[in-house]
Amino acid sequence: MSLGFLLASVFLACAVEAVEALTIVLAVGTTRGWRPTLQGRIAAGLTVLAATVA
Repeated sequence: MSLGFLLASVFLACAVEAVEALTIVLAVGTTRGWRPTLQGRIAAGLTVLAATVA
């Protein structure tokens, strides 16, 4: 029973963080332009992926 609560709370925390990140990307894209925003998002995603794999 406690494992289920742990998994549910971790999933909900990740969902909240994903929505928060999306909100930041949308805000920056709206104010500064979409091209640099998307390039930065892709670079950050590749950096996180490389760190995770390493």
